[in-house]
Amino acid sequence: MPTRAVAAEADGLYAWMETGWEYFRELARRGFELPAPGMLPGALGQAPAALEVYPHASFSALLGGTPPSKSSRAGLRARVVTLRSVGVVWDEYFDHDSLDALAAALTAWRFVQGRATPVGDDRDGYIWLPVTEHELRPSYGRFTEREALAAARRLRG
Repeated sequence: MPTRAVAAEADGLYAWMETGWEYFRELARRGFELPAPGMLPGALGQAPAALEVYPHASFSALLGGTPPSKSSRAGLRARVVTLRSVGVVWDEYFDHDSLDALAAALTAWRFVQGRATPVGDDRDGYIWLPVTEHELRPSYGRFTEREALAAARRLRG
């Protein structure tokens, strides 16, 4: 992900990121705060939190490797099995956007439980992942469909 400075100089290439930053500014105006690393989720008197998530990174962190592209059948299947393996239940409709939304909801739920971890820095902000700090890896290799499905099934354990 580019920094805000790089995104600002990219002549609209990262317009989707600019939109996200505007959403966060609006949420701040409405009383939501970006949680800092180490904060106690749901602490008494704490302002509502606005979390930034990155579903692709969420799936990679959960699996321990990068699943196939979400636009492929293999990638969709790996994401469905991953979400089901960690206990997410939904109406069974899915496309890659709804699976991303479910990964975001899972991250928020795990944040409330104290089971999500931020990555990033104070300057450019944090992205929250639905794993604990000790579950993070220094890097994530690419998984084949078979490897992603096997990793997803291990999550049930």
